[in-house]
Amino acid sequence: MIFVLLLAVVHADVTGYVSDRLQGTGVRTDTSLPTRDLPKWQNLLELNAQIKKTLGSDLHFAYADLSLFSQQGGGYITDDGAGPHSVPDHNVAALHPFAVPSELYISSTPDEHLNLLFGRKRIVWGSGLAWNPADVLNPAKDPTDPTLQRAGAWMARAESVFEDFTITALVAPQVTEQVSGLPTHFLAYPSWDAQDGHAHFLAAARLYALWNQTDINLVYYFTNNFNDDIQHRSRVALSFSRYFFTDYELHAEALLARGSTRLYPCDNLFACAAPFGEFKRDDGALYPRVLLGTRTLFSDESQLSIEYLYQADGFKRSEMATLLSLLKRAHDNQISIANMSGDSSAAPQKFSFTPLRRHYAFISFQRPKIADDWTASAFLLADLEDFSGLATLSLAWSATEWLTLTAVDFIPFPGKDRVSEGSLLPFDNRVLFEARVFY
Repeated sequence: MIFVLLLAVVHADVTGYVSDRLQGTGVRTDTSLPTRDLPKWQNLLELNAQIKKTLGSDLHFAYADLSLFSQQGGGYITDDGAGPHSVPDHNVAALHPFAVPSELYISSTPDEHLNLLFGRKRIVWGSGLAWNPADVLNPAKDPTDPTLQRAGAWMARAESVFEDFTITALVAPQVTEQVSGLPTHFLAYPSWDAQDGHAHFLAAARLYALWNQTDINLVYYFTNNFNDDIQHRSRVALSFSRYFFTDYELHAEALLARGSTRLYPCDNLFACAAPFGEFKRDDGALYPRVLLGTRTLFSDESQLSIEYLYQADGFKRSEMATLLSLLKRAHDNQISIANMSGDSSAAPQKFSFTPLRRHYAFISFQRPKIADDWTASAFLLADLEDFSGLATLSLAWSATEWLTLTAVDFIPFPGKDRVSEGSLLPFDNRVLFEARVFY
C-alpha cells in the first residue's frame, strides 16, 4: 500500500507542515517514577505531508498523513538512592528518529450507499472532546490537546450510509512488530519473535442514527488479544449528542463490559507472581466507563467545555496507596516496573494521560480572534477524589496564513491527599514553544 501511495503523489493534492517544538521540563526526583530517561530539555522536529490522490473519480481516492520525527534531549537527572544528581547524556530509545503514518488508506464508494476502506484511519464514534471511554480502537488522546492525536488503527471497513442512519462493520488486526514506527507484521507474531500463538484483532459493528435532532451511536466490540492477553472479550458502547437552547450541546458516551482488563497492584508480593495483575478480568462484574459533558459557544466565539468521567474499575484509595508504595519500593531499589516509552505508533504527545482513579473533570476554555490573530486557551484536568491534576495555559499567534507560533505552560498541582495521583507526575512545571509552518 505504501508503494501505491508513493506512486499516487504524482498529480496529487499535497499539503502539510514543518513543526519545531522546544520543551523545557522542571524534573522532580522525589516521585515514585524513574526520571533517568526524562530530559530537562527536548526538541522535536516534525516533517508532515498530507497527500490525497483521486483514482479515476472523487468516489475513489488514496490518502496519506505521514510524519517523520527527529528528537533530541538532554539534562537528565535522577535519584537512585544517593540523592538527586545529573546523568551523563545517554542513549534513550524514545528519542530515536521514527516515522508515523497517522492515516494511510484507500477509500472506494462503488454505490451511493456503500463505502469501502482499507488501511489506517482514525475513526472515533464517541462524542467526548477531551476523552473517549468508548474508544477501544485507537491510540489514546492527549486531553490537553485532543486534536493533536490523528493516528488511527489499521483496518478493513465497510460502511452503508443512508439519510438518517449508517451501518458500519470493521476488522482491525493488531500490529505485532514494527520498526521505527512502521509496521512489519500484523495479526500474529513472526516466528522469530513467537510471544504467543494467538491471533490479535478487534472486530466492531456500529449503528448510527440521527433521531429527533440527536446523534446516537450503538457499537459492539469483539476483541481477541487486542492490546492485552484476553481472548473472546465483548464490549458494548453507547453515545449521543444533541444541541439544546440553540447554543448548548449535551453529550454522553459509555463503555459497558464484564470484568476489567486494568492492571491492579498486588498488595502481597509474596503471594503474587508479578507486581501487577488482571485480578478482576474474570469476576463477572459490570465495570462501566461513562463520560458526560456539555459545550457552548458564546457570542464572541469563545468556547467552553465541561466533562465528567466515571470509571467503575478505577483505583480506590487503598489500591492507589498500594500502587504508590509499590512504585516507591521499585524506585528505591532501582527496579523498572513500568514502560515509560509511550506508544511509538502515534505522534509524540505533549502530555500522556492514563486515568487511574474513578472520578475526573475536564474543563477547557478557548478565546479565539483576540486582536484578530491571537488565541488564548486554558485547560484543567482534575482527579475529583484527591483534587490533584494538571492545568495548562496556552497562547497561539497566527503570524501569517502559513506560520503559527504557540506557547504552552503545564502546571501540575498535588492535591490535598498524600495518596495522590498528582504525586506521580515527574515534573513541577513544563514549558513548550512550537513554530509550525504550513505549505
